[in-house]
Amino acid sequence: MPTNTQDEPAKQIVILPTAPQHASGVEKLFTDFYHQDLTEDDAITTEKILTHLALFPEGQYVAVDPANEQVVGATLSMQMAFDPALPFTEAWHITTDYG
Repeated sequence: MPTNTQDEPAKQIVILPTAPQHASGVEKLFTDFYHQDLTEDDAITTEKILTHLALFPEGQYVAVDPANEQVVGATLSMQMAFDPALPFTEAWHITTDYG
């Protein structure tokens, strides 16, 4: 197994707040990962990511390989009121209004 030498810098992944220019990379990442497992309503598209960023800007992050600017990881999250006494059973696309 290859190891890094002093002449070979370690590969670094950069964690950044998600910005609009990352949206298509996030879509590709989720499409590649989930393949056909998501319904059309639950598919993560560039348009939905941009809407999500507009509605829930806090907590959105991407992992980017700086060597090629490729998105290699992402979080899609939102802050919302939650009562542990009431089970959360609503579909994600309904909760986010298709965002």
